[in-house]
Order: sequence, then structure tokens, then C-alpha cells
Amino acid sequence: MRIHRGFLGWGLFFVVAGLVPLSVQAGWIARDQVTGLWRLWPLFLVAAGLGLVLMRTRFAGLGGLLAAVTAGLMLGGVLATGVGVGIACGPPTGATTVASRTGTFAPGGDVSLDISCGRATAVSGGGAQWQVAWGPDEGSAPRIDVGPVHLGVASPAGAGSVPGGFSGSVIDVTVPRDVTRSVGLKVNAGSASFPLDGLALDDVHVQSNAADVRIDLGASTVGSLEAEVNVGSLRVGLPAEGLRTAHLQANLSQLVICAPPGLPLRVVTSGGLVGWDLPGLTKVGDAYASPGFSDGAGTTVVVSANLSGVRLERGGTCR
Repeated sequence: MRIHRGFLGWGLFFVVAGLVPLSVQAGWIARDQVTGLWRLWPLFLVAAGLGLVLMRTRFAGLGGLLAAVTAGLMLGGVLATGVGVGIACGPPTGATTVASRTGTFAPGGDVSLDISCGRATAVSGGGAQWQVAWGPDEGSAPRIDVGPVHLGVASPAGAGSVPGGFSGSVIDVTVPRDVTRSVGLKVNAGSASFPLDGLALDDVHVQSNAADVRIDLGASTVGSLEAEVNVGSLRVGLPAEGLRTAHLQANLSQLVICAPPGLPLRVVTSGGLVGWDLPGLTKVGDAYASPGFSDGAGTTVVVSANLSGVRLERGGTCR
């Protein structure tokens, strides 16, 4: 048998890219053992150097093969675990909030958070009162926009750029449970945790860019949910009832869907080079569904993913 050298590199790339997530899903290797394989990119420089040094020898193809294996490992790691970036772009270790501001707004209000290179949390509180707390010093105060039915919180101008590296604010927001009907969350780098309990929301919008974000809506009711993650990780906890359709998108990322144990669920999938891990669901047409799912009772999650890993967890928490 004669091996076509032109296809050997591509073959190795696809074999390695598929073996990594397969090994994780089968339990042959632990998930944390392949986390961060995307950081092997410097090997491309080594492969290019080998290609030049060995150009006129019978080992000239070694550089290309090394590049193919490296690319396969990187993609396989992303499909299995996601990129997992953003944590390094945050506030100093141990930073806490040192100042705060409070207020109220009327029923039917909306809350929007726009976080850049920091650490943020948003929790729900009773009544109509909101609170924004920040740190690590009073000079790191976020921009707060308040109206009769609106609360907007954004990282301070210039967050993420300080001499010698990256730094950001700690921002903690209390969302008024009794009057909030819409929540919009955007995180650029850094990390965020949004355990939102007891809210009755018409819609929730989440965007994560190069960040590690967790949002848990398991103890709230939600009419509409849209979430997007780009080059990062996102964990989304679905509400136990009320939500008919959620739209999720992942690009070069890790997406984890946390669903209550008894929630009837259907996942409609699309995209390319995706590691799907959907335990307990059976393929039905162009989707995967749990045994108790029907159009009248249950949640449909429409997932569009590219170069990403998508995993379903039952009964866990996304906090």
C-alpha cells in the first residue's frame, strides 16, 4: 500500500482531533487532562522550523506532520473542554467590594450589565431596591445609568489596561426580584457568575467574549433566553418551567447546558466540528430529545456551534 503524502497530514489532523473528545467522553482520560491543549500553538513555529531545516532531506515532511498533530490536539481539546480563557483578565487576587450605591425603579424594569476585564456577580433581592457594589477601591466605580424603569451597569472606562498587565473591577449587583422583567448581560474577558433566583422574566440575553460566565435560571421563570459565547466558556442553567425555546450559540468555546432532572428537553443542533455530549437524549430526526418531551410540555434548546464542545448536565448546578 502506498500512502499519499498530500493526504497524510490531513488524515492525522482529523484522527487526533476526533480521538481527544472521544477519549474524554469514553472516560479513558480525564477532562482536566486535555484542558488548555489550545495553548500548544508555539509548536507550529517548531514545525515551521523543522520544515525549513529538513527541506532537502528525506525527512522533509516531519514539520508538516508535527503541525497536523498539533492542530488536531488543539481542536480536539477545544471540542472536549472549550478554550477556558478570561480568568487571567480580572481584578487583583482577593479583591473585594469597598463602596456601593442603591436605588429603586418601577415594575416592568430592565437590568443590563456590561463587564470588561473584571469579575462580576448578579443575584436577586426582594422588593424594588437595587444595589451596585464595587472594588478593589473607590476609584474603580462602574458607570451606572438609572432611569424610572432601567438600571445599567458598565465597567469603568479603560478597564483592563493598566501599566504592566491587565486589571479590572469587582462588581456585585443585586437585581430587584419584584420589578425586573428583562435582563441583559455582556462580559468581555474576566469572569462572571449570575445565580438569579425567584425572578419572573420576559427575556434574558447573554453575551460572553473571551470570558468564563455562569448563569443559573433554575429557580426563575423565563419567557425567552438567548445566549452567545465566543472564545470562552459558558454554563447556562435552564429554568424548571416556563421556557419553551432557548437559542444558544458557541464559537470556539465550551458550552454547558444544565437542566433540571425532570425537565422534558429537546436539543436541535447545527454547526461544524462540534463535540456533542448529550447524555440521556435520543436522536429524533434532526434533533435529540428526552423520553418525556412533547411540543406542549418541555423546553427546546436550539444550539448553533462551531469549533466548540457542547455538553448537557442533568441535575447539576451552573453556579
